[in-house]
Amino acid sequence: MDQVATHWYRKGPIPVTINIGIPPTCTMMAGSGFTYVILPRGCDELGVAGALQGYPVELVRARTQDAWSIANAEYVVEGYIDTTQKVWESPLAEKDDAQGVHPFHPEWSGYMGKSYRTYKFQATAITHRADRPLYYGLIVHGMDEHFIDGVVREACFLELAERIVPGLCVDAHIPMGMTDWGGVIFQVKKRRARDEGLQRNILTAALSISLGARLGIVVDEDVDIYNIEDVLWALTTRVNPKEDLLTICEGGFGQTFQPAERSSAGDRQWTQGNIRFSGALGIDATRPFIHKDAFERARYNVEVVDLTKFYSPEQIQKAKAGQRDYAKFLAERGI
Repeated sequence: MDQVATHWYRKGPIPVTINIGIPPTCTMMAGSGFTYVILPRGCDELGVAGALQGYPVELVRARTQDAWSIANAEYVVEGYIDTTQKVWESPLAEKDDAQGVHPFHPEWSGYMGKSYRTYKFQATAITHRADRPLYYGLIVHGMDEHFIDGVVREACFLELAERIVPGLCVDAHIPMGMTDWGGVIFQVKKRRARDEGLQRNILTAALSISLGARLGIVVDEDVDIYNIEDVLWALTTRVNPKEDLLTICEGGFGQTFQPAERSSAGDRQWTQGNIRFSGALGIDATRPFIHKDAFERARYNVEVVDLTKFYSPEQIQKAKAGQRDYAKFLAERGI
């Protein structure tokens, strides 16, 4: 929309379609932004969605606007953006003439979004699939929204790391608690002494370019980034508070989705919808390469233990059922 408004139209009316209930890959691309190094301005996001699903995304002309819509959408709201007129997003905000104060709707960060004054969208038609169309509104800050937002975003972070230092980063993950756009965990494998410090280059770049990111963590290859308790173990045992905590991009360009930013934003900044960033926290939880031997994880030879020699299948099943997830993880790996 930024490119449509600034490059092609500049002033309204701007014809648009709002597509609801679209193919999964289209939703994935719509929710995976804020890594502009990988998805630059002007890239064909629907083309990427077509590549992901293995065939092109079909488009059709809107009926009442000079615009396109996704052919497989369940519902399409046609209309135009009137850039000559601004309206309030809620009656309370309009009544008090106050931006960023009254609640509007839940946001991906897990906090309530706030009402703003923005350009007016005028609907001109609503079309839908002829055969029993479905309306499914994604739950914000829920697992469905997390899976949609996180998958491509994780891939973008991994690609960013690969472009900076080929071969160093082996995986990237965004746990649900990092709220999709709020952070990322990198897993790296240092190959030699001169790799030391490059993990921080990756961390700094990722948190600097990714709007909304507040927390970045980098761990070694022996830490399971999909098990948050193993990540916490690495934070507890491998982080030097004096050297491994990095404040990144303080005072840079940010967003008002995080309360820490919007609570200190001025009226003019609220009007623009963007603010100065209070900064992100980067945590280097990797072991120094030259001291790698000092961080060898304790391990038990669980593969030589045959529980069936001591317990019945029912007893084994009952014992495993009572284990916490982290206990199962440790038992399976013998660490």
